[in-house]
Amino acid sequence: MEKQLNAIFDSLEALKQGQDRFEMKLDRFETKLTQLDERQERFETKFDQIDEKLDHFASETRSHFKRIEKKLDDHRETFNVVADKLKNTHIDMEYLSGKMGQHDTKINALEKQLQSL
Repeated sequence: MEKQLNAIFDSLEALKQGQDRFEMKLDRFETKLTQLDERQERFETKFDQIDEKLDHFASETRSHFKRIEKKLDDHRETFNVVADKLKNTHIDMEYLSGKMGQHDTKINALEKQLQSL
């Protein structure tokens, strides 16, 4: 009977040791799970910060792009005004060149008349 009791005690001791090992593994698992939760929270915080920075960047980029578009429109308008002035100047130059030719012809005719006198 004593042998049987010793065998039962040995079995119970082995079972207790197995349970202790299981509890240690469970504790390590819970520690790892807690660490994983903390890492996830830090990740979410960093993700939120990056998301906010990206929103600010997009806003600044849109604002900058609008300014560039306005300046481009202003420059385009200036170029159109200058082009119109150049076109008008060219027309005026052609007109004056034609008039100068007429005047040269008249002056030449007058010189010939004066020489013939």
